[in-house]
Amino acid sequence: MTQTNSQSDRENMEVIRTTTSLCPECMEHVPAEIVVDPKTNWVMMHKTCKDHGEFKDKLSINPEEYKWQQRFTTDIGSTVNNSTKPETVSSGIKKIDKGCPYDCGLCSKHKSAPNICLIDITNRCNLTCPICFANASAAGYVVEPTFDQIVQIMEHFRSMKPIPAVLLQLSGGEPTMRDDLPEIIRKGKELGFTELMVTTNGVRFAKSPELIRKCKDAGMNAIYLQFDATDAPEVWKKIRGVNLWPLKQKVIENCRKVGFFGIVLVPTIAKGINDNQIGNILDYARDNSDIISGIIFQPVSLTGRISFEELMDLRYTTSDLKKAINEHTGGAIEQFYPIATSAKMTQLLAWFDEMPTFSMTSHNDCGFCTIIIINDKNEFEAIENYFDITGIMKWSNKVWDMIQKREIPKPTNLLKGIDLTGFGKIFSKIGDIVDDMTSLGYRQIMKAYYFAGVARYIKHPE
Repeated sequence: MTQTNSQSDRENMEVIRTTTSLCPECMEHVPAEIVVDPKTNWVMMHKTCKDHGEFKDKLSINPEEYKWQQRFTTDIGSTVNNSTKPETVSSGIKKIDKGCPYDCGLCSKHKSAPNICLIDITNRCNLTCPICFANASAAGYVVEPTFDQIVQIMEHFRSMKPIPAVLLQLSGGEPTMRDDLPEIIRKGKELGFTELMVTTNGVRFAKSPELIRKCKDAGMNAIYLQFDATDAPEVWKKIRGVNLWPLKQKVIENCRKVGFFGIVLVPTIAKGINDNQIGNILDYARDNSDIISGIIFQPVSLTGRISFEELMDLRYTTSDLKKAINEHTGGAIEQFYPIATSAKMTQLLAWFDEMPTFSMTSHNDCGFCTIIIINDKNEFEAIENYFDITGIMKWSNKVWDMIQKREIPKPTNLLKGIDLTGFGKIFSKIGDIVDDMTSLGYRQIMKAYYFAGVARYIKHPE
């Protein structure tokens, strides 16, 4: 993956930003530049190790979009303080040994507490997929925590102060291999996790609608379903070793049978293997939207030693994915937002419902999202046709910042028509309102104020 650029090439490159990276050979810190390559018009990372030479990799095929995503979160006021390292947990705090990036989540630059408690509850699996992030079953022996050990892990995450993890994700291996899966889910619900998700290949759910029912009744909110293609047997065989298409359809059928809504399709996209399936997957989700709530596309990660030429041939970036989605939807879905854009809005909406607040503060390059509308003609439509998303995000950020400062909205036309009966006493005590106001009263005032403001950003009230 080593490559040398001429001096003239370097001089013609636009440098978007500088950063620090790792040498893929020795793992030492090395300086890096994010540049626009004038020959390809791609966004590239260039870095040089004094011992192992120069390396580069492709980050995006769309420079203008890349530059926009670097600044958008900050421009609309969504950036939050990343120092959310838990103050206390029942089992103590891991010691910081090497700093960034080796102590990820704990180093002084990126302290953060987890929103998600993800537990690999077994390394057993009923498939042997050629592409496997977990490398399941490769150990040659079973690694499986006991029920009590899993409870201990869940209690650890729920004990974090001031904010515990709110989402429980049970993974593996294949978590449905455990017969006590419903009991694990039920215990997670009892401990206060608000969202409970099972990551699965769907084999056992396809065979047993009763297992889906038991997990649903125990508190399962979502099935994170491996889903790499539709009716394309050769694609399935390359990625999973066997044609799983009939099985995936059976999972959907069984979920519909037991009344479970909350399947998230999770395709691993490998260039030249199933990138031609992106449109089919979108269409399948649209046609089964009574059961399927979303899609999480995951471009395959490339690790280990690889030549630069091979890397460029195989690398499939999120920008490639966004282009494919936009093309399939006829240009309807061209705007995707960095996940961190919602950092304050998620806290705000959780606070309104008296739920534990959380925010996703991932790097602007790490993930993107949007909401696709299925209109009355069964066509894909952008959410921007219905809402001013940037306006709503800015407004959400403003209101959350006000709440953090315990500010009171000034009487304006914005509040006309909003029933604030019962809050006159609160507003009358301006001198000591912060001290004397009830939390419930303030919450209801701010909720009314917020949704009155949101109305300004609705384009189609229907």
